[in-house]
Amino acid sequence: MSLALAQPPAYELAQTPSYAVLPRSGEQRLALSGRMPTRAIRSGTFEKRSKRLVLALYEQRAEGEVPVIDRGGWVSGCVGLLERAQEVQKVEVKIDGVLYGQTSRAGSTMSSNRSLTDGKMKLMYLSESLTLWEKKSQTNTTCPTEIPFRHRLPKTFFDNQGNEWLIPPTFETNFKGMYGFMAYSRCTISVILTVPRGLDKFWSKDTSLSTPFVLQARTRPPFASIEMSSRLLETLKSAPEAWSQHNFTVQTTDTLVGQLYISKPTAYCMNDPIPFHLQLTGESAALAFFQLSQPAMERGSVQVSILRHISVAALDGDVVHRVPGGRSNQRLVSQSPGLLSWEGELIADADTVNVGSFRVGPISMTDYVSITIDPPPSKKTQKIAFIQTSRRFQIVLTTDRWQDMGEAGPSYEL
Repeated sequence: MSLALAQPPAYELAQTPSYAVLPRSGEQRLALSGRMPTRAIRSGTFEKRSKRLVLALYEQRAEGEVPVIDRGGWVSGCVGLLERAQEVQKVEVKIDGVLYGQTSRAGSTMSSNRSLTDGKMKLMYLSESLTLWEKKSQTNTTCPTEIPFRHRLPKTFFDNQGNEWLIPPTFETNFKGMYGFMAYSRCTISVILTVPRGLDKFWSKDTSLSTPFVLQARTRPPFASIEMSSRLLETLKSAPEAWSQHNFTVQTTDTLVGQLYISKPTAYCMNDPIPFHLQLTGESAALAFFQLSQPAMERGSVQVSILRHISVAALDGDVVHRVPGGRSNQRLVSQSPGLLSWEGELIADADTVNVGSFRVGPISMTDYVSITIDPPPSKKTQKIAFIQTSRRFQIVLTTDRWQDMGEAGPSYEL
């Protein structure tokens, strides 16, 4: 008996689906693998000494002048007593963090205890107390000369109104010529000893020892940016979904239309260059004043930069101080009738931008890509009325790259 082999069913060759770097409408990312963290492991020890006390903090940068502790990270260290340990009744470690803002306007919107009317705000976001050793009554135990400790800092805190905030990084502001405006965030770690009454005169001021520390609030973008080719315009055409487009106009006799393209997500590590593409379209007569062929006195300027806003909220509105946050190395890449194109990278200023963008209560640091278009200085442009144009588009600057996600804190979802 012969067996007839059944024919397999016919299949139609389906068209290969198109793929995009970022999820499109109706799609979602199920998983994303990051690279191994690239940050160096801190293995040094920081020491602060007095006549009778030593505070040692572990997991610090080698030869660091100020200890650094991550938000939500571990504080590891040891308290050492150099003499008279038998007289000590209690050893405590206290960790404090304060956020302070001051404006020349009255009426801060929030304080740790009450609403102030003198334009000042003080908010305690860290107040941790650890009892390392305490002498029990009616015992002859002596305080150890070395007491190790390990404590994890919180990531968030609640203000007096019950609102939860991420703990801010430490920072200092120094605004010359801006009277009445001040903002800072400072942290300290202290060792406090309790000794019997009558002996405190022998200890003098050696019953406490404090040191400031840098609280590092680490953040990262929510996902990686597209890998850039040597020409940004090529990437813009091949993967338009990976770019964020921002439109604006330049008021002249004949309106010019501008488009700024920056890569998604609009959150960037402050140590990395930020690629951008800028183009102006409109009447050739107006665009001609921005071409390199024009003499310097007859040429307008187009500047792209990073602008940081540091603001303190008051009852009658925000008080904002604007500081330059970075520059660009832009270059004109296309000159054609009705179109001018620039591309380049924005570089954050390490002296100004040393913490990431954040907001805690009435104090915030917000970053923008700023575009300033200045008209030509020459009188030859009087036939075309130019108006100086400034536009800004918000971005977020983070401390870490997306690839460092193994160690970094929360991401910014924009």
